[in-house]
Amino acid sequence: MGLLSGPDRSRTPEEPVMDVAQIMSRDPITVSPDLPVLQARHLLEAEDIRHAPVVEGGRLVGVVSDRDLVPVEEEVAPELAGAGGAPLRTVADVMHRDITTVAPEDTVVTAAVDFTVERIGCLPVLSDGALVGILSEMDMLVAFSRACRDGGLVDPADHPPVADLMTENPLAVSPDTTVAEAIGTCRGIHARHLPVVADGRRLAGIVSSRDLVRSERAGRAHEQTVADVMAGEVLTVGPQDATPDAAVLMATAKVSALPVVHDGGLVGILTLTDLLNHCMGTLREPDGST
Repeated sequence: MGLLSGPDRSRTPEEPVMDVAQIMSRDPITVSPDLPVLQARHLLEAEDIRHAPVVEGGRLVGVVSDRDLVPVEEEVAPELAGAGGAPLRTVADVMHRDITTVAPEDTVVTAAVDFTVERIGCLPVLSDGALVGILSEMDMLVAFSRACRDGGLVDPADHPPVADLMTENPLAVSPDTTVAEAIGTCRGIHARHLPVVADGRRLAGIVSSRDLVRSERAGRAHEQTVADVMAGEVLTVGPQDATPDAAVLMATAKVSALPVVHDGGLVGILTLTDLLNHCMGTLREPDGST
């Protein structure tokens, strides 16, 4: 295992006075390396989290994400492995062992550099070698929204409109699409959310891959439709809305996707991933310079 130190940890006068400790999630849910993959996946879904530190003997040994924990057929139905089949995988088989970490006293600027340079989805937070928290992409969005609110980062000239960051004309499903079909669509395009459109272009809701998987696990994927599991009341933004406003809305509501609507019709979708590069860049350059 290689625990990588981040970039320069020194604070400069230009950096915003916001530390990792102010936005991190404390006492994170952890898993052990010998936990079966399927059990770990169920735990992350039940806790509504995407990443979990892997701890053994009180020591951080890795990080695992929900995408690492996609089960194979034998794990969903062990009887299919047959006599003498390979043992089921554990977290140790799929976790990431080379980990970038931060300390509670590190600045959000430092964390933003780590996220963008390492292209990672979370940062475990260590204090004197002990795990004390985890910093997620959503936490960084919260930091950006706070900086917009309190740090003078809301000048429209410094930020593009939503239209510049959104995915245009996203793949959508109809309310009468079966859950099984929607799951296939999500997996085919690696999407976490699908807009739900009725009458050609009218936004009717949004459905998450987690809601779909819950239906699948209950054995109802072929009998339920998207209308049965979607969120009908949806927060939306417009294509000309300011990016900071969209970030504040997403962070406040703790949602990771916002449909983009114009003249009553769906024209795009803005995801957490779409926002992050811009947010990280702004946090790294708090004076608005490039």
